Formats: sequence, C-alpha cells, structure tokens
Amino acid sequence: MKPTAPELTEFGQTLFGLLVRGGIKSIYDRLPNSHIRLQIYSNRPDLQAIPWEYIQDPAAGAPGPNAIRSVVRVIPTIGVPAPTPKPLGETLRMLFVYAEPPRAKSVDWPTIKNSIEAEFKRKLPKNFVLDLVEGATTESFLNAFRDQTYDILHMVCHGEVAADGTGTLLFQDIKGKSSDSITAGKLAAVLKDQQLRLVVLSACNTAAGDFSKAYAVVAKTLVESGVPAVVANQFEITNKNAALFAGAFYAELLTSGDIDRATTKGRVALDFGGTLPNNVARIDWGIPTLYRHLGAARAFKP
Repeated sequence: MKPTAPELTEFGQTLFGLLVRGGIKSIYDRLPNSHIRLQIYSNRPDLQAIPWEYIQDPAAGAPGPNAIRSVVRVIPTIGVPAPTPKPLGETLRMLFVYAEPPRAKSVDWPTIKNSIEAEFKRKLPKNFVLDLVEGATTESFLNAFRDQTYDILHMVCHGEVAADGTGTLLFQDIKGKSSDSITAGKLAAVLKDQQLRLVVLSACNTAAGDFSKAYAVVAKTLVESGVPAVVANQFEITNKNAALFAGAFYAELLTSGDIDRATTKGRVALDFGGTLPNNVARIDWGIPTLYRHLGAARAFKP
C-alpha cells in the first residue's frame, strides 16, 4: 500500500534525522547552498535495505528530491582503483540491451532508447556509437562483449527478486518461449573485466534483495565486482518513468560528467504532477538508486 503524501514526508524527515545529527548536523547547517553528496556507507544489511533515497531535509521547503543533494550508496571496493574520467571529446560507446521474455509484461524499450539517443545526439552529435542487442538471450548478451569494449551498458528488461532474496534479470528464450535468467552473481562475473564506466539498469527491483546475502542485490554485486557505478531501481518502475529518468540523467551526465548529479537530475524529473488521488504520495522519484565506487563520481570529463 502506497503512503500518503504527509506520511512520505514524515518518513523522509525521519531518515534525515538518522543520517544528519549531532556534530554532523552542525557541519551540515554551515554548508553552502551548493551541490552536496550524501554518501551512505554501511556494512549492516538492515541499514543497506533502507530506502535512503526518500530522505527529506525539513528545512528544504517543498517535499520531494532536493536538486542539490545527491544520495549515493558507496560500496567498499578494496584493491579496485578509481577510474580516470574519460574526456567527452572522445568517442563514447554504449551497449543498449533489450529483452522481453514471452508472456511477460511488455517493455517499451524504443521509448527509452529514443530518449537516450536524443540526448546523445544533442550533446555528442559526432562521437557517439550505440550498439543494440535486441531480444537478448544470455548468449547474445555475452557475444556483444566478444570483440568490443563499451563505456556504458544500458539494459532494459525485467528484474525480479527470487524467494531466497537473489536478484535476477530476465532475458528471453524465443525458441523455448520461456525466460532466460541471469542472477546478480553471474552478471557480475560477466561484467567485472569489461572496462565499463557505468551500468544503467532500466529494470524493476535491480537494487533490491537480501542485503545479508552475498551476490544477491544486482546493483551492489556489480560494484563489488569492479563496475565503477551502477544506477538501478529499488522498486517497480514504469516504462514512461524509465524513459523520463534516462533523458534527464544523460542530459546532465553529458554536461558535467558527474554520475551523482545526473542521478539526482533524473530523480527530480520524476517528481512532477503533485500527489495522486486520495492524497497518495508520488513515490517515483525515490525509486532510482546509485551504487558506486568511492572515487567514481565523475565518469566523464567535459
């Protein structure tokens, strides 16, 4: 059951009180009115499972995401160096993967793809390459990395959490007319050495699962394996909102190169339209999450 608008605001302010208190609150109150990164770092599963993205500063005014406060989940990556930002003047290559298993709910991947391409063509008209894997199976997904490296992997598919708390992405087996699944751990094994700078998962529940279990939460597992940054969703997200988020996200990323700022701009783009009927809160803006290496805030250099 979705919360009412006042309930969501109260919840967000409670989160703020847990995160910003004591000496930290004194420092926070003296911060300039500029972009600040709220970095969540904890090895406690119960704290990792909290939807910190809904944090609400009581002094910020209107409820909803704060455009100059980024909520970032930092994952310890011992022995993994921070990536060097790539100049945006160089050719940027994206792998766009789409999968829709038979009998599953339709995924409007062209809308998401068009939203992404519009921003890249506007910002990088001459040095952007997008390779498409349509109707992806595990085999075709693996083959895409055989002779090519990519800066960004953007995946549009279905995501689910199994009964044991393990996150899974669903591909498609056209011949068998069934789902072809890949778990968080298997996906991490595939991507850990691919030199990716960023993975964006336009799929439901890819930042959800059993945080007390290793290789369970897709986004967290990918960063632990060496992927610098992963943007994923902690709940279900609609096709429309996935496209809206992607457009705003990439518009900022191709301007500043900053993944934290880009994620925040995408979340702000989802906070429109006021409350829903019966004063139900609009929760869309808190669904996208960012997991990253401590030193991977900037993926690209303008």
